[in-house]
Amino acid sequence: MTGPMYYKDCKMQNDMITAPENKRTLTLTLPIPDWSYWRSILVPDWRTMLRASMLILAVALPMSFYLRTYDSATIKITLLQLGVIAGAAAWVWGSISEGRFEVPLRSAPIILPAALLLLWNMARFMFSDFRLAGTTGFVMQTAFLFSFILTALAFSRRDLRKAVLMILGAWTVSVVYGFLQFLGLDPFVWRGAFGDRIFSTLGNPTLFAAYSSLCVPLALSLACDEEGPLWLRGAAAVLSLLGAFLLAWTGDFIARVIFMFLMVVFGSAAWVMLKSRARATALLLSAACLAMSLGSLTKALPGPHKDRTPEFLRETWKGTAALIADQPWLGSGPGSFWVRYPAFRRPAVILLEGWHNNQTDHPENELLEQWVDGGLPAALLWLWLFSALLYIGARRAFAAEAAGGSIYVGGLLAATVGSVLFMLLSVSSRFAAPGWLMFFAAGLLGVGAAGQPDKVLALPLPLGGSRRVLSAAAMVGFIFLAYGAVKAFHSDILHNLGIYYSKGGYWGQAVREYELEVPWAPSYIMSRYFLGNVYADRGEPGDLERALGHYNEVRAIAPDYVSVAYREAKLLEKMGDHKQAIERMERQVKIDPVWDETWLFLAELYKKTGDTQKAADAEQKALAARALWPAQRLSATHKDPRNSGGIGIGARFVDGVLLVESITPNGPADQAGIRPGDQIFQIDPKAPGYFREEERIFRPNKFTPEQAARALMGEPGTKVTLVVLPFPGLDKMTKKKDKPGWKGTVKIIQLERVHVRTVPEGLSRGAAIRSIAESRSF
Repeated sequence: MTGPMYYKDCKMQNDMITAPENKRTLTLTLPIPDWSYWRSILVPDWRTMLRASMLILAVALPMSFYLRTYDSATIKITLLQLGVIAGAAAWVWGSISEGRFEVPLRSAPIILPAALLLLWNMARFMFSDFRLAGTTGFVMQTAFLFSFILTALAFSRRDLRKAVLMILGAWTVSVVYGFLQFLGLDPFVWRGAFGDRIFSTLGNPTLFAAYSSLCVPLALSLACDEEGPLWLRGAAAVLSLLGAFLLAWTGDFIARVIFMFLMVVFGSAAWVMLKSRARATALLLSAACLAMSLGSLTKALPGPHKDRTPEFLRETWKGTAALIADQPWLGSGPGSFWVRYPAFRRPAVILLEGWHNNQTDHPENELLEQWVDGGLPAALLWLWLFSALLYIGARRAFAAEAAGGSIYVGGLLAATVGSVLFMLLSVSSRFAAPGWLMFFAAGLLGVGAAGQPDKVLALPLPLGGSRRVLSAAAMVGFIFLAYGAVKAFHSDILHNLGIYYSKGGYWGQAVREYELEVPWAPSYIMSRYFLGNVYADRGEPGDLERALGHYNEVRAIAPDYVSVAYREAKLLEKMGDHKQAIERMERQVKIDPVWDETWLFLAELYKKTGDTQKAADAEQKALAARALWPAQRLSATHKDPRNSGGIGIGARFVDGVLLVESITPNGPADQAGIRPGDQIFQIDPKAPGYFREEERIFRPNKFTPEQAARALMGEPGTKVTLVVLPFPGLDKMTKKKDKPGWKGTVKIIQLERVHVRTVPEGLSRGAAIRSIAESRSF
């Protein structure tokens, strides 16, 4: 039996023992994090920001075609520059903040040649004689190489699937829009710009063919990824087949051959890397895509563009080889090909293109252009870069241990093989959307083939607290570069406004827009040329001298710019300086010896200086040049007016305004309802559907008689579209305040030309045009 129990500090309540009350205090503790905590939450690390900039470019570049303009090249170039600047800024800021620049050792074999090529291009650009003319080309190549290096630095193998999904997301839009074009349901004003050939969001069939050829292997990789959801894999398979089908309708035969080879490459990689079930899926889809690229069996495919034929490529490469032989060791500087090539262009290229006033920007072969721009070192570095990349990628994809590996490496290998082939056989690698994708996919291949980096090469920055100053200075530099890109884009807007005002004859407005363009803009040199044209066409006191000054400015930047020698010679002839006019024309016929009109003008100049023998020789060369052109080419592109078709109107010109003065009974104009007093606003070869847009405002272009003759006259049976303002009566004509043009509703009329005259034999084309212009009868 136990004794009594005693409890300390307890009290008795009704024979019950209770413990004393515990007094609890509620304490609320709020963490007050420092700045590093908030920065980790609100501001992603530099690698995340860099990857985001690259992934945004993967979506933005191919889709920027929709920004209400047909020629979206400058939009894409600007987005490319801003995206790469953002990625480079993130890399520099993060590396300086961490006190070191890191390079994954496994990626060093591909980063090293890219970095050396980048540094070599910078050095050659600094000492180039064509820095201003080559700025755009240099900026594009720098952006591509930087994108490749940044991708290799910041991406890892676990990022491959995400990157492929972003690429394919934008490509899906391109495929859907391309299919709408195939069905004839294109809702935009540029529909039918390339006939039956599909161009989708890339704006050109050749560029769309290259872009789609690179995306199909990536889509096949997604379709064969057994870790992905079934619906996503099925959608990727359908898009692959549809993309292959549309490829056939680009009309690019060379692209189709490359694509078929890529399907073999992907199928071979899938055979090694995948297991039995996924392997069968990959092989079946590759074979189906190859079959779809053959096109329809019931409908003829569109033919290739004239600059995608083997003969054109062969002649272009011959001229480029001669250009390389002129400066083989160090080249002439990045972006200089288009400046120097006219002096080496073969006459066969002009005949194949079918145009005299044409500029060749690239030689359709990246290796040759690297050699032209940067000499033999640039060509060797380019070969080193892509040879190392393809070797590493193939070794990873076809190695014995590759079974069970990431099929995305196989897709990226096929895409990079395609990139190299397109670089060697087309111009696609020099344009923003497909060119950037080639380097981005190549960088991803380097990441996937290298595997997970276990070691890095660290380059320390022992600057202590001054690193913040260095970071701030670097950011100021990047902001300055971004500002320059935006200013170049603004210059392109001004340039297009200048063209609009020039066509309308509003010379003062055109001059103001052209003068505001910045020198580093892609359109700058053209704006100087157009300024010369504006002053030459306006013809006010002192304008001829101003025009001559701008043509001299163009020649100082690009000596053989399109037809500048011809335009300059015309001015000099008007000013009575026949000696210099002959000098310019001799240069023009050297650049383009198959232009009969220039030979005949040179013959006239020789006659004015009393050199009859040279005049006779020039006339013989004019005949020889004319004989080189096929008969259908003479009728289609020269629009030779000597046996010419017109629309049956008589015209008068009042301060550049083209007014209908008389109508030929039962002629095309009469049958279309055009009447005396009507004003012709525009003359265009495009179909009427191009102009039919709601709330569109038309303003009258101004014409000289010769301009009207060139636009209205053509081969019988060809068509021309007129924008006509019917004559409402003098009492109803009211001019808009501060705006050119008359208030009213225009008619858009397409007419078919009929035979109206035969100009006497012996006249040159220029003389025939002048004869028609003087008659005022079209």
